[in-house]
Amino acid sequence: MPVEQPREYSKLLGALTNEQLQAALTRFDLGTLIDAQPAPGGLFGQNVLLTSSSGGWVLRGHPYAGQLEKEQYFSRVIYERTSANAPWPFMIEESPQLFGWSYAMMPLLPGLHLSDADVQRTLSRDDRIALARTMGA
Repeated sequence: MPVEQPREYSKLLGALTNEQLQAALTRFDLGTLIDAQPAPGGLFGQNVLLTSSSGGWVLRGHPYAGQLEKEQYFSRVIYERTSANAPWPFMIEESPQLFGWSYAMMPLLPGLHLSDADVQRTLSRDDRIALARTMGA
């Protein structure tokens, strides 16, 4: 059997192996890894999109101090107090043993990423105004 080569999903996260990604899924009983892809857009390169036998998940890693706890808090508040989709449950592994940094796992939300170039090309001026109005509300 060939030795698995690590894959770089972002500069910040560095090279990760499927074995590590599977271990992160296993930590939270989220199924068997099927696929892993870099997340489109974003500012810091902290996310990897995972598909497992239980669905879509986001691994968020290499946080600054307190980041995941703050994000978990706001995810919970959105989940509990609104009808908007929220990345809940937002599960945190504090130990850096697996990756060299703590990480979170959360469900992949449905929909399109607005920073995707294909999505950008399809948005009319009225679409952009409607999106801005909705986000403001």
